[in-house]
Amino acid sequence: MNSNIKKSFSQLYKKPCWNIQQGIGSFITFEFGQPILYIGKIYKSRNKSKRLAYVHGEWHLWIYCCDWKYFRDNQLVAHSESSRREIKKAISDLNGQALLDVSLIEKNTVFQFDLGGKLETYPSNMYDDKGVTQWYLYLPNKKVVSFNANGKLAQESSGE
Repeated sequence: MNSNIKKSFSQLYKKPCWNIQQGIGSFITFEFGQPILYIGKIYKSRNKSKRLAYVHGEWHLWIYCCDWKYFRDNQLVAHSESSRREIKKAISDLNGQALLDVSLIEKNTVFQFDLGGKLETYPSNMYDDKGVTQWYLYLPNKKVVSFNANGKLAQESSGE
C-alpha cells in the first residue's frame, strides 16, 4: 500500500504547502503547487445574487475526520483537541514547509516535511463509523485519493 501512497503524493514531494486553513473543528486544508482561481456560477441566497470565488492549489489536501498530532523537531506543537490558538500556531509553523514523504503505518498516516515538521493522523474515537475518511487529496486530474479509518486507500473521480 505504501507504493500506492508514494505514487499518489510523488508529484507533491519538495513542494511547499501554503494557505493552510483550519475549518470546522480540527479539519485542516493544505494547498500545494500553483494557485488556481475558481470562480463559481451565480446563485441566489436570501434573495441576493452571489458568486463564490476562491483560490486552491493544483493539489488540495483535506485532513478530515481523524485525530492528528503535529510535531516540530520531535516536539509536540498541537493536536486535534488543542485550542484554536494552538492549532493556529501549528498551521503557521507548517505554512511554507515542503512535503518530503508520506507513509502509511497500519491505520495511521505520517506526513514528513523538510523543516522538521511531522503530521501524524490516526482513526478518531469520536466517530462510531470505523470506515470514516481520515483525509482526501484532490489531484490536478480531477481525481481524489482518500484514506479511511479501516486503513483503505481509494482513488475516484472528484465530481468536479
